Amino acid sequence: MPIRSLEPFLFERGQVTTLPLETLRNARIGIDVNHYLSKIHSIKRESLADAIGGIPSTLFPHLESDLKVFKDSDITPVFVFSGVDITETYRVKATKESTSSDRFRGKSWAQYAAVSQQSPSSPVALPPSAGDLSFKDYNPLSGRAFFNDLTKFFTANSIEFVCAPYLSWIQLGYMYKEQRIDAVFGPNELLLLESTDKVIHTFDIRPDTHTTDFKFVDKHRLLTELNITPMQLLDIAVSIGCDLQLTTLPLYNGVPPASMFGFGMDLVQNGQSIYAQLAASGNHEVITKFQKGIVALRNTPVLKVNGKVEPLDASSLPSDLHEIIGQRLPHEYFFYVSIGLLAPKILEALIYDAYYEKTPLDGVSTNQHRELVRAMIKIKSTELGLLTQNMNRYYQFKKIAYVKYFEDDSEIDLRKSQGIFFSINNMAIFSEKAKFSTSSFLELITSSDKEALLVSPIAKSGKTLKTTSEIISTALLRTLHFLDIFSPKSSSKYTEALRLISTLDPSYTTQYLLFLVHLKLSPTPLHEFHANSTGGSRATDTNVRDVNTLISRLLTFIPTTITGPYSGAISRSLLNFRSGLEVVQTNVRELLAAAMVSSLANGEVERMERTREQWVDLVAQTPFGESLPSTVLGTVGLALLDNADGEKSLKDTRDIVVSHFTSPSTPSIATDLQKGLKFVKDCVQIADCLNKSEALSDKNFAIYSEANKAADKLLATFS
Repeated sequence: MPIRSLEPFLFERGQVTTLPLETLRNARIGIDVNHYLSKIHSIKRESLADAIGGIPSTLFPHLESDLKVFKDSDITPVFVFSGVDITETYRVKATKESTSSDRFRGKSWAQYAAVSQQSPSSPVALPPSAGDLSFKDYNPLSGRAFFNDLTKFFTANSIEFVCAPYLSWIQLGYMYKEQRIDAVFGPNELLLLESTDKVIHTFDIRPDTHTTDFKFVDKHRLLTELNITPMQLLDIAVSIGCDLQLTTLPLYNGVPPASMFGFGMDLVQNGQSIYAQLAASGNHEVITKFQKGIVALRNTPVLKVNGKVEPLDASSLPSDLHEIIGQRLPHEYFFYVSIGLLAPKILEALIYDAYYEKTPLDGVSTNQHRELVRAMIKIKSTELGLLTQNMNRYYQFKKIAYVKYFEDDSEIDLRKSQGIFFSINNMAIFSEKAKFSTSSFLELITSSDKEALLVSPIAKSGKTLKTTSEIISTALLRTLHFLDIFSPKSSSKYTEALRLISTLDPSYTTQYLLFLVHLKLSPTPLHEFHANSTGGSRATDTNVRDVNTLISRLLTFIPTTITGPYSGAISRSLLNFRSGLEVVQTNVRELLAAAMVSSLANGEVERMERTREQWVDLVAQTPFGESLPSTVLGTVGLALLDNADGEKSLKDTRDIVVSHFTSPSTPSIATDLQKGLKFVKDCVQIADCLNKSEALSDKNFAIYSEANKAADKLLATFS
């Protein structure tokens, strides 16, 4: 979060200088990811992004355009993500209460619900467009939300990136000081660092007008013209609110938000001390917040060139440093964060003794979503047990709160999961393949010839995992074991389904596997209907409604091409399902990462021989990392299914529905719908396997059988 009200102040005082991008030719520029995302105006125009879920459609096109301009100017970008939140920031963010964004979206959904309840006048009841509504408030996009997608994109395009152990802009300052980069592009907090002299504020890159400029602030000029010291600037920033201390302190009560920086500057220019003003109030809590914010600047750790994670100046540290940055974790774990393998949220659970499952994006607490969240407690216990296996015993006996947005917290007792690594260290896969493939992995573990599967501890075998394929395959094998889906020693109810998945369309193998895991973990059927959620099936017949609900949710697994801001119909019901699916995927990915890290930490992998390029490539190949698709294709399918038995022929109805959803930003609805319906039929095959092995009841499978018939009818209209 940038220093409040400083940005307009800088422009008003003429402190922002514009130069042509050519000035930076041959430079290495460190880019703060959160700041970069906040400056992408096209994303701000995607008002329905939070109503459909998924990656904003303009994010990667904008990024590709900028990278092309950088390449043409011989500029090397180095993107830096923020990592673990410092203590005060975490305390502000860590809440189960609804946020301003949640409330804003709730009001928008209420408006859309009112429009949706109006009776359609045409023979085909099409859901209304939500183009005039906005589900996006003033809060900027966070790099953490699309961390895996961005790191995979950077890896595929050979773009350098690193995730800082804590604050990205402090990491940028360190990199600049060590001459790893030549310039910094980031938030105005960079002006607080001793090492930075100039800070790039904005890149103005507009290919349509051939504009390629950048704006920057000169810190020396700023301090000279304002006649304040660096310490006074820090005092103002921390008291107003910035990344070091998020809240605006009572000193500014009654001051208009846009005038706060000017107010603080007037105080110090008139010889007054901000600390003295706060101390005079006698409010100990406020004074402590201010002091912690000041100390955090110098003592927030960075990832150093020697691989250690420590403060900029590690020679003199306060005895209560843990009160500022939280408890200390191994350097090795922060390395895994830096390459994108471990999510910062996991380390925050170990540091701050809590893991939060927040309100779903749609804001509705359904029975299905609540049951899924409850089902994740066992996974989280296993995951954290694996991570603490090699840590100090203090961490192994911690009690961590599993914080649910809808009820009292549950307790994760790590004592129960200690020694868990030794229950799976006799499971490993050795393969000469360099690249990992989920379908090849499933084919191997379900084949009759399992010579590649180790059935004794790696440490005793004299072998080590060397290739990327071996490392990921071994971790995934252990993950499936923890999920009670597969065992190398005996068949399970899911073995035949896994074997079938290995033979299906390889481009959707991860989606098939996610579907299987969802069925395994969800205590409620996939087709469970939510009567009070906007955008659900309108069918009056219960059986038809269940079939339509099932198909539309399966279609949500498949992406549709969106080339610009979406402005069509939306579904809160499907968004709720997507939120539940995201809970499953996130927890499975985190468990998979924990299984991999436990393997690395226990010496099963030849770590020292791997280059950074090999590390980030390993992370990019690890499944369950990419964001789930939007709900658009599911919304299309539901509109078609709900009108399938209307006055018009099925083909005419399909044409009307497809035409309704097709636009310049959604040009391939018909093609995507065909792909989605084929995926539905594949999922029915998987469900059939599970039914035959008694992993899926006859009652629930009957809905899949009907869904298969409905999908056949719809596919026939395309022939």
